[in-house]
Amino acid sequence: MPKSGDGGLRAGKLPPDLLAGLLARLTPGPDVVIGGAVGLDAAVIDFAPGSDRYLLAKTDPITFATDRIGDYAIHVNANDIVCMGGRPRWFLATALLPEGTAEAAVRGVFDQLESACHAIDVSLVGGHTEVTVGLDRPLVIGCMLGTVVSAELLLPRNVRAGDDLLLTHGAAIEGTAVLAREAATALRAAGLTDTEIAAAAELLDAPGISVLPAARALKGLEGLHALHDPTEGGIATAIRETATATASGFDIEVTRVPVLPETAKVCAALELDPLGLLASGALLAAVDPGGTEAALARLTEAGIPAARIGRLTSAAGPASEDSALPTFERDELARYLEGRSDAG
Repeated sequence: MPKSGDGGLRAGKLPPDLLAGLLARLTPGPDVVIGGAVGLDAAVIDFAPGSDRYLLAKTDPITFATDRIGDYAIHVNANDIVCMGGRPRWFLATALLPEGTAEAAVRGVFDQLESACHAIDVSLVGGHTEVTVGLDRPLVIGCMLGTVVSAELLLPRNVRAGDDLLLTHGAAIEGTAVLAREAATALRAAGLTDTEIAAAAELLDAPGISVLPAARALKGLEGLHALHDPTEGGIATAIRETATATASGFDIEVTRVPVLPETAKVCAALELDPLGLLASGALLAAVDPGGTEAALARLTEAGIPAARIGRLTSAAGPASEDSALPTFERDELARYLEGRSDAG
């Protein structure tokens, strides 16, 4: 959305209408099974005609300053591959570093990338690293490649009216961890203790921002129609993206959406809404109601908390949307950081 006064764009994702218009201009080749689209997690390429496998390709940047930028880059990109039903295989990273970055810091980012790749059996196969003029923080842009058996490909367009919506863990793991690192001073001023801030920061490790364990637990489940990784715009935006994929509506029981205790404290302190906060680490699943009990049982067996938070309905529109579910023009984290910058 335009920033008041200058006609420019605010921090965060492009407005959906602008992005959709840009993507509509693309002309994919015959080997592109699924190209760019709003709300789609990765591209699908038929790289070996006649094979039963497709190539999945995803790119995502890490733009918020963080001491764990390498870990974020791997898991955020891998999440989108597994949400398509695939297996992450190869990773390339472009690291852009501010002038004056110490060699030790560069080695630290590389060590994180290498370690995170090893943890999920992904090969770090290349990329590009440079010191760039005009940056005030390091940026890592990742490209994750994976494969999927064609019959196991999961797409948002496969969701159906009546599907239950299940959510693992809750809102909002990544946003809470980032705020604990980026806004510790403000959180202390609002009354949070150092112990509470540390607990919020540790969400990056437990439960973590990877949805691989949850996706693997649900793999092959009869009635599983789609998976979605809530990121910018939080849980609320992810629900709307899932419904929009097939022009469906939704009926959400907002009080059933789990909010992590650390998230509730951080958001209350900074006057943010947990439902619109960066939410990597949660997994949204659209499941035929006949498979819901089995899905929840599988997740429980894997040690992953999950809840049914609502369902998809037959048609989109005000009459079929839960008015209690807020709409967010941009992520609450971006709104907070921009407001802090304007104030400073």
